[in-house]
Amino acid sequence: MQNVRFSGDLTEVKWHEVAELLHYYGLTKLSEEKIKESFFNSYRCVFAFDEDEKLIGVVRAVSDGVAHAEIYNLALAESYHHQGIGERLFKSLVEQLEGMIVTLYTHPKTVDWYKNLGMSQLNTALVLFLPEEKEWMLQEKFIDE
Repeated sequence: MQNVRFSGDLTEVKWHEVAELLHYYGLTKLSEEKIKESFFNSYRCVFAFDEDEKLIGVVRAVSDGVAHAEIYNLALAESYHHQGIGERLFKSLVEQLEGMIVTLYTHPKTVDWYKNLGMSQLNTALVLFLPEEKEWMLQEKFIDE
């Protein structure tokens, strides 16, 4: 495994790198500035950097700080997959959410990965997507209706 440094410091992040990573995986269509705003408005964030200090991974949580937290935007550069870094990124964030119920939604292709990390699948969760996102969500099998 390569040397990877994890940090929650928002001031050391190059936001174009975050935007590139999230856009690559289709996790958002927001502009770089809106992505930055969403991370600054989050409860906790974790960033992963390689030995050259290039951003290779991100994850964030939105929370009331007491009882509930939701995880968003977990993304890891493809060349770092299958090295345990994504798991470390996830666990680094979850450790900061101790005592809270943690939820997330993910692509159907990654549900089993999260289950292997201890997450349980909900049978009763509901969501209102933006109208322009709903068709894609149907195609990707996020929703059945």
